[in-house]
Amino acid sequence: GVQAQTVSTFYSAFENDITILGALNKIDMSKARVGSCKLEMSSMFDLDEDHILEISAKTGQNVEKLIPRIIEQLPPPQGNPDSEFVAILHDCQYLASSGSVILSVFVKEGTVNSKDSVHFLQSGKTFPIREMGVFLPGCSLQTACLLGKWDTLS
Repeated sequence: GVQAQTVSTFYSAFENDITILGALNKIDMSKARVGSCKLEMSSMFDLDEDHILEISAKTGQNVEKLIPRIIEQLPPPQGNPDSEFVAILHDCQYLASSGSVILSVFVKEGTVNSKDSVHFLQSGKTFPIREMGVFLPGCSLQTACLLGKWDTLS
């Protein structure tokens, strides 16, 4: 069935007015309940069941159909790259080996550079950026996080 993290991610995207594309992963598993899971997703997320793509990231099945759908249905970034930096925090991970926190962010406005600091509205705290990069699927370091991109900060 639909996992708790999927529901949480959906509501986070919905609250931030992010376009939702339906994709059901792990259809290659022997216990996959494709029909009932699509029905559950359709009901929970108000998606047309016929528009929920059935994929397997493990085998690559139907993944080639997902990329064109992303290009066609997701709007381009609407922010201003010259505005103050604003990002949505998607995920974070603490690395005990370096004492760093790696943030996965989506840049909504502006640009941030590797020598900048970031301010967190929830805590009111500001932290310097040690490194930044993009997952390709491994992390590739870069010197700026630009509007409309998913990037990592640590």
